[in-house]
Parts: sequence; C-alpha cells; structure tokens
Amino acid sequence: MEKNDRGRGKDTVQVGAQIPVTDNAHYKAVWRIFKFLGDFSKKTLEEILKAGIKPYEVLEIEGNCQLNDGINNILTPAIIGGSYTPVNTTDGCIGVGDSSTAAAATQTGLQASSNRQWVIVTSTSGTGSSQQLVLQASFGSSYGNFAWNEICAGSTTTPGSLPSTGATPPATAHVLNRLVQSMGSKASGTTWVATLTITYS
Repeated sequence: MEKNDRGRGKDTVQVGAQIPVTDNAHYKAVWRIFKFLGDFSKKTLEEILKAGIKPYEVLEIEGNCQLNDGINNILTPAIIGGSYTPVNTTDGCIGVGDSSTAAAATQTGLQASSNRQWVIVTSTSGTGSSQQLVLQASFGSSYGNFAWNEICAGSTTTPGSLPSTGATPPATAHVLNRLVQSMGSKASGTTWVATLTITYS
C-alpha cells in the first residue's frame, strides 16, 4: 500500500538584471508498519528481528501532513530562539486511531473519538549528513486493537503517563504530523511496530 505526498516550498525573486533566484525545500515522510504475532511491547524493531521473529506483513506508506503546531516547534526555536520539546525516547510518542477524517495542517492530534492510542517512542535516530529523523514505537498485544486509519508522531512533557488513549498525548508539547491511510485492523496477540522516516532536502 502506498500513498505519495511531498511537502514542497518554492520561492522565486528577481535580483539585479532580472536574474531569477529560486529556493526549493523538500520534505519526504515514509511510514512503515511491521506486523508480528506475539507481544513485544517493550522491544525495539531491531530486537524483535534479532530474535529471529519475522513479520507476517510490512506496509510502506509514503506521505504525510505536517501540522502547524509541529512546524512551529521546529522553526521558532531554530530561528528566533526559545524552548522546545524533543521527540526522543524520553518525550517522543506515536499515536494511532480509527478516524479517516482527511488530514489538515490545522489539526493538533488524532481525530478518532474513542479508538485511539499513544505509546512512547522506543527508538530514534538522526543523521546530519542526510537530514533524516527516524522514529519507531511498538504497540504490544494490549494496545491499539482496532482499525488503524490514522497515525501521528508527537511529544509529551509527561512521558510517564503513556500509554494513553487521549486524542493528544498527556500534557502535549507538540504533534508533528498526521497521515490518513487504511493500515488494517490490529488484534490482541499481535505487536505492530510503526516507524517514521522524515527526510529534509
């Protein structure tokens, strides 16, 4: 299953003798959902695979809607200074829900009314050479057992409150993005690991 969507900005101005100067910014997000039989809520994807356990299905979905609040969390501290909340294994989280409401930049979290779940991020990585951020979170046997139609990444200032079934994480700092896509229905007795790779160029 694949969905294509890229955030892209383009700014062209005229300088001097009508010479155009163009600046392009590209944003690419890829979600991958690894589905396993068994309960591995405390394990990272690497630990599960190292144990010789193979997923029964892997989805790769390209596309994402950046949310205004998440964009501001990145831009404001970087440009004019100020505090921010990192998306890492202490404060980062990924949430899923069953709402198929279209994604919009003004949204601030999951749109599901009841079937929704946030869990803490189990692994993060970033590479300065490739401008990438990679997040992952494991939804064990007891979590997220409903149809997955939406997924978000965000951060919380109270990580001890996760897992949580709120529309946003407890004491939400920022929700970065939201993707709407049918990913299947998770059931008890399975673990689904969600990974997000964001590349800026």
